[in-house]
Amino acid sequence: MGLGMAQTSIEGRVIDEGTDEALIGATLVEKGTTQGTVTDLNGNFTLEVKKIPTTLVINFIGYVPYEYEVENAEFHTIRIGAADLEIDEVVVTALGLKRSSKALGYAIQKIDSEEINEVKAVNFLDNLSAKLAGVRITAGATGVGSTSNITIRGESSFTNNNPLFVVDGIPINNTTIVNVTDERAAGFQEVDFGNGAMDVNPADIESISVLKGPSAAALYGTRASNGVIIINTKMVVANLVWGLA
Repeated sequence: MGLGMAQTSIEGRVIDEGTDEALIGATLVEKGTTQGTVTDLNGNFTLEVKKIPTTLVINFIGYVPYEYEVENAEFHTIRIGAADLEIDEVVVTALGLKRSSKALGYAIQKIDSEEINEVKAVNFLDNLSAKLAGVRITAGATGVGSTSNITIRGESSFTNNNPLFVVDGIPINNTTIVNVTDERAAGFQEVDFGNGAMDVNPADIESISVLKGPSAAALYGTRASNGVIIINTKMVVANLVWGLA
């Protein structure tokens, strides 16, 4: 005959000690075991523990880890306090790696979606003008739909000075699309249909990181000789947060 270990159920709610608001997704683990649970949309939880009394370890992003002593099987309201931390700016570097901006030995600059969408533009590159140090944006001369040129730290070539564009880890082609014509009636004039970056919807952008110089862009090889524009969309950031929940 097998022997079973008795379990005791504990119910409660985790809230912010300052505002009494429910903390959704806080983790609770019985100390010394691997038994745990996560709070629901109302901050409530139910946890099976080996015995009472016991100690629960509560963790939540941005809050100080808290140990709560359970003396009985009543409903427990657990109040935890936010951590008093100064968080450095976190930027996305080459190959999607996240680093503190203070820890980098090369130049990188980040711009958020709010700054990009302050004024709507057909080509989101136009919204970067005068917002990034060492980056020059030249709007298309032929109006809406034409190419907006971008150079980082000046021109270094007589031909191509385009930085490499990377959207959610995938390099994209920013080459200008121009139709070549030999029609005399059209005056042999080519038509500028815009550059590849124009296909990026500014409303989908969460943030943009600009890698400047060979040290910053080395992992992308020769394609990044003119720098790198790293674009992170809101969809990828949402999936990351969902995966951590």
